[in-house]
Amino acid sequence: HVLLICPAIVLYIYSNSLNLISLQSLVNRRICLFTYNQTVCDNLKNYTHYADDIQQMSSQTMIYLDVCFLVPAILSILFMASVGDRRLDYERPLHVSIAGSLLQSFVCIFASLADMDHTASLALLYAAQFVNGLLGGGSLCFISSCFSHISMMHVNNNNQNDNGEDSKKQQQNRSIKYSICEAFILIGQFLGSLTSGYLIGNRRDLKNFTRVFIVSFSLFLLVLIYTFLM
Repeated sequence: HVLLICPAIVLYIYSNSLNLISLQSLVNRRICLFTYNQTVCDNLKNYTHYADDIQQMSSQTMIYLDVCFLVPAILSILFMASVGDRRLDYERPLHVSIAGSLLQSFVCIFASLADMDHTASLALLYAAQFVNGLLGGGSLCFISSCFSHISMMHVNNNNQNDNGEDSKKQQQNRSIKYSICEAFILIGQFLGSLTSGYLIGNRRDLKNFTRVFIVSFSLFLLVLIYTFLM
């Protein structure tokens, strides 16, 4: 079971890393284009005083986006955890968290369109963050559900195939499974950081952000289908 869930983990974390990096860069680009013009935004290294102002405004906007995500995420992940513990079914929270990330990417596609108004774009980003937080908090619920699912399957397998194996050996086997999952999480984060800059490009054109969010949406959809078939 740990090997079955690893492809879902690496694809989800990779796509989530693309989303996080692209979201911050998109906010920066949107604010720059709204405040100044494309000439300044394409050559920010030559306008350091403008770059500082844009960075300050972008950081403030990202704080608001994080709050919009974290407040519903804290409440929803507590509810998801209680549902999973009561029913011993962690696949449902897993699917819900993937669906939240899927909807976030879908909304971000429209928020990154070049002809989208600045205010409307930010409103869509706030909505995307809120929806993702409301549906389990994205990676927060996804990772915890993966580990809980592995733990439950480990216990069930030991109960079905009880051959007198001592508890220390069982604990060691479970720790190995957790380590494998953590390794795939790191691989996904590394690949996301490695390829995000290439996908976005040096000029940070809005169409590049749209392309990244389409890739992210496609990967989340693939993960959702895979986990239903797993």
